[in-house]
Amino acid sequence: MKKYIRRIHCLCNERMDSCLIDQWEEVKEHQKWIEFKISETDQYYRKVKQDCLNFETVNDVLNYHIDYEVEEFLRTEISALRATCELDPSSCYKVVEHEQYVLFNKKNEIDVLLDKVSTQHKLIGDLKERFEDNSNLVFNFEEDKDGEITCTYFNRDDFNVEDACYLYLSHREVINPRSSINFSIKGGGLHIVFVTSRKEGKNHGSFMLSLLLDLIPEFNKRIEEYNLRLFNELKHLTWDQFRKGVLYKEKVNHIYGTIGSHGISEAEKLRLINFYKRNDLHKDGAIYRKV
Repeated sequence: MKKYIRRIHCLCNERMDSCLIDQWEEVKEHQKWIEFKISETDQYYRKVKQDCLNFETVNDVLNYHIDYEVEEFLRTEISALRATCELDPSSCYKVVEHEQYVLFNKKNEIDVLLDKVSTQHKLIGDLKERFEDNSNLVFNFEEDKDGEITCTYFNRDDFNVEDACYLYLSHREVINPRSSINFSIKGGGLHIVFVTSRKEGKNHGSFMLSLLLDLIPEFNKRIEEYNLRLFNELKHLTWDQFRKGVLYKEKVNHIYGTIGSHGISEAEKLRLINFYKRNDLHKDGAIYRKV
């Protein structure tokens, strides 16, 4: 009788071991497959990012082929995996449960990558529409501290010597939300009215300031053209008379602005001061830099 019980016990263990081995191997196969897909997705995401960083002209953006089929193919394959790898760990102890946990994390990892691919596709697609017929657009694609692509841009046609101007940065969503710098030209200075960064601490504000500084020589050229056009319309004045009048616009020779607004906390003001210091735009508690 004791031998018979031992025999039953052995058979049960063999079945459970067989279950454990079969399912363990199945989960391992799924893990190897999804690791390959993670690598494939990551390579594609890196390629799209590098393509963005290589854009030099508006036509480069407009002519870029967004491979939505790759994204859809990867999503379809991952959906198929979810439908086939739901294993039953009830008789397989903690080993299979652990392997399933590892597999679950890998699926989450590829989900995050696919979302990044989707976001990158959307950003480029929306910019393609916005950049169309904007040959006077200047832009920079850059990678932020999170490793995500941003696009900072300014339409030269929007430059106005007499009114406020906006320079933008898009990240993920092109329009809502987007970051911006509001600035104007006054008395030989470029006045930074405010900098709005929708995602702080990721270099977005610095990207916008960098492009703004790069544009100053072009702004000065536009100011020269503005003065010459206005002078030619005022035929009764000499150039010296025109230069001394209120209509003449000085070219940008400095950048200035107030840090923060009334009622801002000391901690927030200190954070902004450090931000402008990092960008070499701080002097005596205010935004300032000679050009």
